Parts: sequence; structure tokens; C-alpha cells
Amino acid sequence: MSIPFYGQNKDGDNLQYAADGKVRFKSIAAGVHAQLSADDSGSIVKLAANSTEVTLPPAEEGLNFTFLFATHATAICKVNTAAADDFVGSLNAQTGTADIAVDGDVSINTGTATVAGDYVSVACDGTDWFIMDSMSSVTSSGMVFA
Repeated sequence: MSIPFYGQNKDGDNLQYAADGKVRFKSIAAGVHAQLSADDSGSIVKLAANSTEVTLPPAEEGLNFTFLFATHATAICKVNTAAADDFVGSLNAQTGTADIAVDGDVSINTGTATVAGDYVSVACDGTDWFIMDSMSSVTSSGMVFA
């Protein structure tokens, strides 16, 4: 029995990306409500920051995403958990003030002061989504939990 070629099994494409040192991007257009799947895990999700809404897949250990805001926001965007999965951690801002998640926070909302390059990375332990890294240019009308 031999090892299958890349692409002949469910991990082939992901393994090839890692071997090539590439990062997977998934772009979400302005005004779109997108549902991510476990297969999207590991991607940098590039959001057009105008009324875009993204829902994470159901909690599963090891899933991880980075959300990158590609443009200056003129309308609120949202990153939602599926069902009642909570966010845990804090959203950091250049101003030094952070928004800290409390029990029941299931959304990250961006305000109209979100700028291109702001980002948040999340990882799941199978129950909750942990904030691994984040940067918002401001706290007032920047990224907050809801």
C-alpha cells in the first residue's frame, strides 16, 4: 500500500499549501452573509468591511481563522459564532484599551472606525472560540463584543 498523491485524500490540498509555505485566503464581498465550514479552517478570511457578516462553523477542537478587514468600514460588520458558542478573551486596540468578552458574547462587531489592516484571530477548543490575537486601530467605533 502506498501513500496517495496530494489531492487524492481530504488533506492533500491543505498539505500542499503548507509544504509550499502559502496561506489560504477566502474573500467575502461587502454586504454578504457567509457561513464558514470546518474545511475553511486555517484561512485568512478577508472581509470587505461594509455590512459583511460571517458565521463560524459549529465549535470543533482545532478550528482556527483570522479575519482581516480589507477596507475602511462605513457600516457595521459581524463575525458570529454558531449556536451558543461563546468568544473568550479580549480585543486589543492601538489606544491601549481592550474590550473583554463576557459569558454570552457570541458576536464581534466592527464599527465605522475599523480600518484596512485591522484583524482578529480565533481558535476553538471544541466549546468556545478564543481570541488568539487582534488589533483594532481604535476602541471607539472599532471592534467590540456583542
